[in-house]
Amino acid sequence: MNQGFTLIELLVVVLILGILAAIALPQYELAVEKSRTAEVFVVAKAIMDAAQRYEQANPNNTPTTFSQLGDIDLKGGSISANVFATKNFVYLLTPSNGYASLTVRRVDNGEELYQVAFYSHDDPSKREPSCVPTIEDYAPICALFENI
Repeated sequence: MNQGFTLIELLVVVLILGILAAIALPQYELAVEKSRTAEVFVVAKAIMDAAQRYEQANPNNTPTTFSQLGDIDLKGGSISANVFATKNFVYLLTPSNGYASLTVRRVDNGEELYQVAFYSHDDPSKREPSCVPTIEDYAPICALFENI
C-alpha cells in the first residue's frame, strides 16, 4: 500500500500557497514603503528646522543650498549644492515666496513614485507637507504625511 500524496494534492497545495503569496506580497511592499518614509520624516524635519534657524539668523534671506545650513549633518547620501540624494529619496531645497521649500521625491529604478513638499513658513497652517502620488498605488503613503 502506497502512502503519500498524489500529484493532484500537491498541485492544490502549491496553488493555495501561490494565491496566499499573491495576496500578501502587495501588503508587504506597502509595509516596506511605509518604513522607508521614516527617513523622510527625520531628514526633512532636520533640514526644515535648520532652514528656519537660518531664516531667523538672516532676516530677508532664504537658504538656497545645503552649505548655508551649516549646523546640519546629513549622512547616508551625497550633497550637491541644493540637492541631497540618498538611496531611496532626492531632497531638493529651493526658495519659495521668501521661505525655504523642500521637495522630496521617492525614486525607484528611475521612476518617481511620489513627492512631498515641506515649507519653512512662519504661519504654522502653511507648514503642513503636501504629498502627491505619481503612481496611484502610493496614495496610502501620502496619507501618512497628512497627520504630521
